[in-house]
Amino acid sequence: GKTTFEKKKRNTIIKLLQNIFKYLIFIFAVLYILEVYGVDTKSLIAGIGVAGVVLGLALQDFLKDLISGLSIMLDNYFVIGDIVEFDGFTGEVIEFGLKSTKIQAFNGEVFSISNRNIDKIKNISQKQTTWFISIPTAYEEKESKVSEALKEAINKIIDSTDADQESSYLGIDEFSDSSIKYMIKIGRASCR
Repeated sequence: GKTTFEKKKRNTIIKLLQNIFKYLIFIFAVLYILEVYGVDTKSLIAGIGVAGVVLGLALQDFLKDLISGLSIMLDNYFVIGDIVEFDGFTGEVIEFGLKSTKIQAFNGEVFSISNRNIDKIKNISQKQTTWFISIPTAYEEKESKVSEALKEAINKIIDSTDADQESSYLGIDEFSDSSIKYMIKIGRASCR
C-alpha cells in the first residue's frame, strides 16, 4: 500500500491541478466569449505577449508565489496534511494553491500564507519526535502486571497512530513518595 506521505502528496497534487484547471477554464471561457462578440482573439493573444513583459514586471510578487508554489511541489517541501509553523503560527496544511497555502491551527483558526514565504515555513511533520512518558502507579501494583498493561497500551498506540516500532516500555524510572513511576517511549518517525 501507499505510505501516508504518498497519499498526502497525491491529494496535494490533485488540489493543485484543480486550481490550475479552474484558471485555464476561466481564461478559455473569456477568450471564447470575446470571440463570440467579434473580438479578434488571435491579435489579442499576440498583444498579450508584449503586455506580458510589462505585466511580468508589475506582477513580480505574484510570479514569485507561482514559482515558489511549483518549487514546494517539486521539492516535497510540504503537502496537505503536514503540520507546519510560520511566524509562531502552527497548524495543518489544509489547502495548497499556486499563489498561497492555507494553514488551520488546532483551535480552528485559518491562516493564509503567500508561497513566496517558503523560506520562513518550518515543516514539523518531517522531523522525528520521541516522547518519554513517566506513568505513576501505586506501590501495591505488581511490576509484571503494570509492564504487561503498558506494553499492551504501546502496541495499541502503534496500531492506531503513526508511532514507530521503536516505541517501547523502558521499565521503572523512579520510586517517589506515593508511587512507582514507569517510563515508556513513544517514537513518531518522520512521515517521509
